[in-house]
Amino acid sequence: MSGVNTSSAPKRGEHQTVMMGWTGDNGDPDNFFATLFSCAAAKDGSNYSRWCYKPFEDLIQPARAESNHDKRIELYKQAQVVMPRSGSGADCRTLHRVRACA
Repeated sequence: MSGVNTSSAPKRGEHQTVMMGWTGDNGDPDNFFATLFSCAAAKDGSNYSRWCYKPFEDLIQPARAESNHDKRIELYKQAQVVMPRSGSGADCRTLHRVRACA
């Protein structure tokens, strides 16, 4: 990516692969699903893959508005199944490295 600002290139879709860090700040599934994988985030947010899939969106949007905890969990579980089966080519791998210092 010679001559390209590598910190802003992913937001413009000027990349083949991106390694990024993310830490959820509240433990809610929506903090990951909507922020990193929603259609809205593909347009102007942190969805650097620009992946937007209506069946996935049709699960996470009602989950965001659902006040019943058990119903929310069920919708997000369904979204987790739909995501890798979308055939989109979007791939997300979770790598863990924790370093704690006192």
